[in-house]
Amino acid sequence: MEYSIQKLEKSVIEIAIKADKDDWNECIMEAYKKTKSRYKVQGFRPGKVPFDVIVNRYGIEAFYEDALDHGINKYYREIVDKDKLDVVSSPEVEVQNVDEEGFNVVIKVEVYPSIEVKGYKGLTFKKIKPNYSKKILDEELKRIQESNIIWKDVDRAAKDGDKLTLDYSGEIDGVKFDGGTAENQQLELGSNTFIPGFEEQLIGVKKDEEKDVKVTFPEEYHAKELAGKEAVFKCKVHVVAEKIIPELNDEFVKDLGEFKTLDEYKKHLEKELKAHATEEAKYKEEDEMIKEIVNNNEFDIPQGLIDEESDRYINDIAARYKAMGISLDDFLKYTGKTMEDFYNDFAEQSKNTVKTRIVLEAIIAKENLTVEKEDFDKELEEIAKQSQKDIEELKKNVSSEVFASIMNKVLIDKLMAFLRKENTFE
Repeated sequence: MEYSIQKLEKSVIEIAIKADKDDWNECIMEAYKKTKSRYKVQGFRPGKVPFDVIVNRYGIEAFYEDALDHGINKYYREIVDKDKLDVVSSPEVEVQNVDEEGFNVVIKVEVYPSIEVKGYKGLTFKKIKPNYSKKILDEELKRIQESNIIWKDVDRAAKDGDKLTLDYSGEIDGVKFDGGTAENQQLELGSNTFIPGFEEQLIGVKKDEEKDVKVTFPEEYHAKELAGKEAVFKCKVHVVAEKIIPELNDEFVKDLGEFKTLDEYKKHLEKELKAHATEEAKYKEEDEMIKEIVNNNEFDIPQGLIDEESDRYINDIAARYKAMGISLDDFLKYTGKTMEDFYNDFAEQSKNTVKTRIVLEAIIAKENLTVEKEDFDKELEEIAKQSQKDIEELKKNVSSEVFASIMNKVLIDKLMAFLRKENTFE
């Protein structure tokens, strides 16, 4: 077998394979071994029909298709292994010639791009000031208060901010529609989570009251079959509850941890928020740095890698919706999109993600950045500390996925430290 490799555009290579008569005869015999049980000839048991008998009855061409499959797969794998080709897409095969003397095929496939990375040292970036203020502290205290609210059932007319527990059944022209019925649904009035006009009409209702709510679905509503249509929801209210926000005092913070006073908790929270703001500023600086470094490198990105990244995004979304009992088909139906639209939505994001990964991997390789055992152990110790687990027990139970995740994090941390050292923030 002879072959040659030619580089085409956009990380595509073309492999030309020529198999001579000896190679071809070997492929044909492999095809015979694989398929001989298919042939039924009187006087021979299944799978025992001699090669020459089959050829005389059906012709040597009977083996060509399976012989080609065997030969192409065998030689393609050998070439990929021998030349250490990092293929990232399925091969496209074109059979140019096949006869008793052998065959010629051309295979096109995308390979991982090899780049000479540049423009990642000696750059200057704007230093970002951590975003912290007393207002942020006050807002966080308010958020913590509201996350600990208590809902108290009341025997009065509902008002804005109350939470209702209700059943409803929607109809359009007297006919119920999919997704328009629910039981024991909770709805906070004023949250604007339902169709415009729905919540406002429930202000004033009381426990055990029934009421018809008339609304019009927005023209841009996600379910196109409902968009712009008038509907009537028959509602039955079971519970009216008012929101009780706990007072921010010493007693309240005692339930939030080992704190004795509100002032003590405020100091703790202030320290956490400042640390978070510092980390956030650091990540923003690094994000801008990475964007510029990636933009400094132009190269062809294999479509196979972009599609693979889009698949990852879409599978992740599908899994999240599945956990909520919604299939991807239903999601597409509700949004009025096709799968092609979905892929197009992620195309640019996937392209940027892949390009960034290629550039960062090239810098890591060029600068010989590696993860040493002590680096890994240090990160594992930090995980054990945060999760309050025994370090030795944690080491025993580290799965291959967790191991890879830790290794990747440590390597990226090393890369960021290296790039911050080689560039300036001012």
